[in-house]
Amino acid sequence: MEGVSETVEALKRSILVYGLTDEQVAAVAALAKKESFTAGEHLALLGANESDLFIIVAGHVNVLTHDSDKLAEAGPGGILGEVSFVDAGPRHAHYVASGFTTVLRFPARDLRSFMSRDRNIGFLMLANVSRMLAARLRSADGRLDALMDLEHDVWHHAL
Repeated sequence: MEGVSETVEALKRSILVYGLTDEQVAAVAALAKKESFTAGEHLALLGANESDLFIIVAGHVNVLTHDSDKLAEAGPGGILGEVSFVDAGPRHAHYVASGFTTVLRFPARDLRSFMSRDRNIGFLMLANVSRMLAARLRSADGRLDALMDLEHDVWHHAL
């Protein structure tokens, strides 16, 4: 039973279940599969056609492009795989453990089915994921704007 309570506590540190009761969080936690990874191991590969959702319990995960540029780093409570979970499209990044990392993996089919059975829970969880995606989009927009403002004159930088 201790494993279940640890999973519930880890899940509560995530925005995914914000607004749910303890009983509802426990029901979500029952769907999780706890997995561990060592430094350099891939949790998911870019282009993979799977939509499982990950919540980081301990450690950190780097989110990398196809040529290993680091898009982000997620730590405890962080959610990964939300884009593929929402749109069922292929992964748009590699997820690589930066050290010993423990995650909760939620099989997409199981989590979607659970959310469909109780539409109130499903709505809250999708609203939470939407808030997170909106925050990431705002951040990306800010970084893109900063890049667009950089001087593009190659001769200016050569001097």
